[in-house]
Amino acid sequence: MTTSFTPSKLTMVDSEFQEESKKIRTTTTAKSVKLVKELNVLLDAMEGDKSSEKLTLIKYFANYCKICQRTGLKLEKIAKEYPDVEFMKVESQVFPEKLKTLTSIGVTKFPFVQIYRQGKCVASFSTGPSHMFIRRVRETLDTCEERSGQEWNTFECDFSSEINDNNIARQNIGLTP
Repeated sequence: MTTSFTPSKLTMVDSEFQEESKKIRTTTTAKSVKLVKELNVLLDAMEGDKSSEKLTLIKYFANYCKICQRTGLKLEKIAKEYPDVEFMKVESQVFPEKLKTLTSIGVTKFPFVQIYRQGKCVASFSTGPSHMFIRRVRETLDTCEERSGQEWNTFECDFSSEINDNNIARQNIGLTP
C-alpha cells in the first residue's frame, strides 16, 4: 500500500511541524526582560563577556510612545523564544540628563534595538511599526545566531568604523558624570 501526499497535505504537515517547534521553543524558559534603571548596569550589559558568544538585546523605549507600548509584550514573547539571549529594556526618562548620550550611541528614535556580542554592537536599528517588530527582531537574532566564527570576523572588519564609534561613545557615557 502506498501513501500519496498532495501539496496541500505536505503544507499541512509542514505547518503542524512548525507550530510544534514553536511551542517547544516558547516553553523552554519563563524568562523575562530586565528593566535597566542604572547606567552602570546598562554599560555592563553592553560590555558583555568577551569570551562568550552570548548575545544581549537592548530595547530603548519611551513611555509616551504608543509603538513602544505595543512592542512591550512582543519583546517578552520573543525573550521566551531565545533562552540564550539576554534581554533588557531602557526607558528614555530613566537617564534624562543622559538622553543626548543615547543619541551618541546611535539611538535615533523609539523603539530602538541594539544587539551586543563580546562587547561590540553587532546590530542597531529602529524597529519601525509595531506589526513589524517581532519579525524584524527575530530575523536579526536568527542572523546573529547563525553566523560562524569566520563570518563574525568578516563582519567586524566590514563594520570596524561603526563598532569603534560605538565603543568610543560608550566610554564617553561612562566617563561623564
